[in-house]
Amino acid sequence: MRVNQSPLRQAFTLIEVLVFTSLLSLVFVTTLAIATQALRVSKTAERRTIATHYAGQLSEWLLAESEADWDTFVANRTNSTPTLYCFNTSPITTWPSVGDCTSYTLGQVFKRTLSITRTSIANGQYQVEAFVVVTWNEGSNTFTVPVTLLLTRPL
Repeated sequence: MRVNQSPLRQAFTLIEVLVFTSLLSLVFVTTLAIATQALRVSKTAERRTIATHYAGQLSEWLLAESEADWDTFVANRTNSTPTLYCFNTSPITTWPSVGDCTSYTLGQVFKRTLSITRTSIANGQYQVEAFVVVTWNEGSNTFTVPVTLLLTRPL
């Protein structure tokens, strides 16, 4: 035997289905938004890690250059006003020409600059301040990884 349902009960079932579908859609949209944000943060963290590697690579190379021949390093690469170099190759093999760095050609995403200044200290000695900056863009945001080195004559 079959019991007939009233039209009000059938309409109520349709409303339940619409509410369930709406809630399920809201859950999916929220999950998608969270996943998208997580991917964006992950990509930024990955690029920050690579930029930190590039900054460390230049820092280590500068340290090796200064330790190999301090007098030539100070005489040929530094002066009392900041000198700007663009190190957009990896690995670093030689000093680039002096000049502004405008292109993001390091790894097709980054640019790596070095601002280097010499300061006179006691007894005709110098200290060299090297400011390494690796920069990249993501959308409308610009990110940087700065590293400052203070170099003095090796003992």
